[in-house]
Amino acid sequence: MKRKLSLIFACLAFLAQGIYAQDIIMKNTGGEISAKIVEVSSAQVKYKKFENPGGPDYSISSTEVFMIKYEDGSKTLFEKASSTGKIQLKYTAPPTLDPVNPDPKPPVNAAGAESPVQIKQANNGVFEMLGFDGKSVSFRAMVETPFSAVSLNSGERTFKASSISNTKGNIVFAGGATARQGSSLLLGNAAGMRLQKDTEARCDFENVPEGFVPKSIVFLTDEKSAPMNYDVASGIWIKPKQIGTPQPPSAEPYSAQSGEYDIVELIENNIVEAEISGGDITYVNLRIRRLVPYPVNVRVPVGSFFVSENPSAQNMVATGEKKLRLTTGNWQNIQMPAACANRPKDIPGSSDKFGVQRSPNQEELAQLMPVLNKSGAGTNVKQAAVWIITDNADYDDLGILVSSPGNTRAIGPETTARAMKICADAGIDITAKNIWRDRESIASKLPAGELKNWLKSFDAPKPAETSGSGTQTSAGTQTTVTASSKHAPSTKSSSKTTGKTFPVKVKYSDNDKIVPNTDIYFFYYDELKSALIETIANTGSGNIVEFRVPLNEDGSTYSFTVLLSKKEATEMKTEGNYRMFRIPPGEKCEYIQLGMNKGGSIRNDGCSIQITK
Repeated sequence: MKRKLSLIFACLAFLAQGIYAQDIIMKNTGGEISAKIVEVSSAQVKYKKFENPGGPDYSISSTEVFMIKYEDGSKTLFEKASSTGKIQLKYTAPPTLDPVNPDPKPPVNAAGAESPVQIKQANNGVFEMLGFDGKSVSFRAMVETPFSAVSLNSGERTFKASSISNTKGNIVFAGGATARQGSSLLLGNAAGMRLQKDTEARCDFENVPEGFVPKSIVFLTDEKSAPMNYDVASGIWIKPKQIGTPQPPSAEPYSAQSGEYDIVELIENNIVEAEISGGDITYVNLRIRRLVPYPVNVRVPVGSFFVSENPSAQNMVATGEKKLRLTTGNWQNIQMPAACANRPKDIPGSSDKFGVQRSPNQEELAQLMPVLNKSGAGTNVKQAAVWIITDNADYDDLGILVSSPGNTRAIGPETTARAMKICADAGIDITAKNIWRDRESIASKLPAGELKNWLKSFDAPKPAETSGSGTQTSAGTQTTVTASSKHAPSTKSSSKTTGKTFPVKVKYSDNDKIVPNTDIYFFYYDELKSALIETIANTGSGNIVEFRVPLNEDGSTYSFTVLLSKKEATEMKTEGNYRMFRIPPGEKCEYIQLGMNKGGSIRNDGCSIQITK
């Protein structure tokens, strides 16, 4: 199978009126070619001469090219790999400028380093924020105060400072020991710490991803006092509290008296903190404590999604519900029943750490779990049922779970059929899942009996009537959009359609980790109907989504494009102002996969791509 790197989609944001703007091919010899790029691969660059955009295609070997500068400001750099000698393409997205301030200066912290936090309201009467540079928080104690921790909270992930250095002033401990100016201390071992008035300190963080910007910076003085939150978006302190002053009942948000609350909501509002680690394929370990001076009732519902910080380990999803009451500031430990949610990755171990968030499949999982638990099904049936929902797994996908010794398949036909029936009994439309495509094959491998009869005779539930034209497909919701000439690609196929479709896979990731619960918008232009077809698919718990585009006899496809926001999709439908692409005639490959990165870069594996509009 050919593997080529093609012209990057880069949010696919080329306006129709800019089609004939100038691209520049910069050669290794220093020469330049003014062009309109048609196709880029690791083998060659195809282009039209800028002065003759309607003329023939020209080509130049990729080994002769240093860089392509596109008219929107984006670039593709051609580099020769030292190990293989092959050309590698590195794409840089176009710069994004603020229309009011086209050359913005990044905020600067007290030490002069660039900071993602703009300091506005500097103090809350206890602490004064001096700066945040992505890896450390600098601050000053305005009064003598106890101090125990600083954490960065994004709502989904929390990072606790590992050490503190006093750049000015002293730190005093219970018993009178003093750490004088210039000391560096591990926070986990610093019990009974107090900062003297006007002490300036810096707390450092480990393992914080590059570019991570928290929603809030949380200061904790001691277990008897509520946390103090510095809101990053507004640049001010929120709900400043006087140290050691008991809060009246009216100022006790999420208290046990007012009910029980989802663990995600409590973490987002700095009411509790949690540390989650792996167990095996059936559970995760949850360590939790309150951050407020009053009791809190916590609920960890079915479907809670535990997101692994290790990109090679699976995420986990809660298969049962747990409730607990936190009456002190001490840590409590519970074991959460869970199942894996990403088939191709490793089963997590005790060294793997997790954040927690609401699952995009939480509603279906909440439907499934009572029926699944009541069924008395074993671990493999439970895991199969969960993967059918969280990963939309087919029969081949389920084969990734193996038993030892012998590495034999753990989820066979009977296990799969039982999982399918349990999903259907729970009210889930199993016919809309990928596993349903394998129904006949699974049934043929079952012995005669009730389960085989059910699988062969089960009818799909009747869909609810809707006023729109959307229909549920394996990739998502497909809709026909009224099209005009502005949607039609300039290059169409002269070949007849085969009635078959070609797979276009999209992997939307952030730092090699698939971004969950994100809608991906796919469009192709139906040449027979002169209509624009839109399909929307969601990444779910962290999945590669697959779309289908009609395939012609000459190997080419209809023109298509991929967009990442609802705004772009609306503009595509109303204005038709995004570039479209197709697999060119004669291209022989099984699929195309687009690795779209949240930071703007995109990689294309599988086939070359031709611009059609």
